[in-house]
Amino acid sequence: MTEKKQDIAEIMKGCSITAGIVRYHDLCYLSLVDNEQLKNGHKHSFDMELDMGIWGCDALNWVVVSEAVIHYPQEKCIRLGEFGHVKTSGGGEITIEKEITANGGPQKRGPLREVNAIDGKAYAVGTCRQVYVRTDKDQWQCLDKTAQIYENDDEEYDKCFESVAGFSDHEVYCAGWDGDLWRYDGEQFRKIELGITSHLTKIRTASDGMIYGCGMGGVVIRGRGDQWKVFKTGHEDLWGLVEFNDKIYISSLHALYEWVDKELIPVDFGDDIYPASCYHLSAAEGIMWSIGGNDVLEFNGETWKRILRL
Repeated sequence: MTEKKQDIAEIMKGCSITAGIVRYHDLCYLSLVDNEQLKNGHKHSFDMELDMGIWGCDALNWVVVSEAVIHYPQEKCIRLGEFGHVKTSGGGEITIEKEITANGGPQKRGPLREVNAIDGKAYAVGTCRQVYVRTDKDQWQCLDKTAQIYENDDEEYDKCFESVAGFSDHEVYCAGWDGDLWRYDGEQFRKIELGITSHLTKIRTASDGMIYGCGMGGVVIRGRGDQWKVFKTGHEDLWGLVEFNDKIYISSLHALYEWVDKELIPVDFGDDIYPASCYHLSAAEGIMWSIGGNDVLEFNGETWKRILRL
């Protein structure tokens, strides 16, 4: 179905946004869940798109936890479900793909947390240090065998990769709980010791050739290879990170910051549209979206405007 932009907030009343991504300046995606149905154990998502100012909506019988734009083997927007469900769209084609089942998949190993594009390919990560790469349509390869190193048998279930980013198939970084940061060189994983126990929630590449990350207790990291710096800002828990117009932006659940000279500087949205919620950040083609549980705001580098408030 399609609905006019001004009607969508009323239609989606009682829902919360779980994921979102900017694909082009005039094509963006959101995933929402019905709060009451989710509370009652009914897991599904509303898969929405905003295409040239017109909203479209489709229903999925699983919860979308993350979205990404990939370019291999074709350009697609990919939605990832917590237990390995996959939906792709692009080139006039919408496809529900086979679930991720490699090495038992998340059905046996626990929920997935994120999908992200590395050199155009989709990489997915999750609990028990799961890592998968999409090698073709309906095909995922499990990569995490050499990351399965634990001090005891129970520790596996206390580990989780929350985020994945990198520069190529031979330089992939995965970050997660208890300061967990690992690098994959195309053959094996090696742990990077950061000397912290804060959960890392998001890592992303930047145009300066570095990886930036953020996490619990306001921790921010920057580095590549074996050289890393950790900044303990003392701010609240941080969840979102993106580069936009050569600047690094980082978000908590309630605020957005610009990373300037090793400090988090609050972003001024303006009195009229300040969001009640933040969380995810996404940018492409000259715009950035701040996506909270109930708010979507757009920044063009100069001014902010509201896209949605639930």
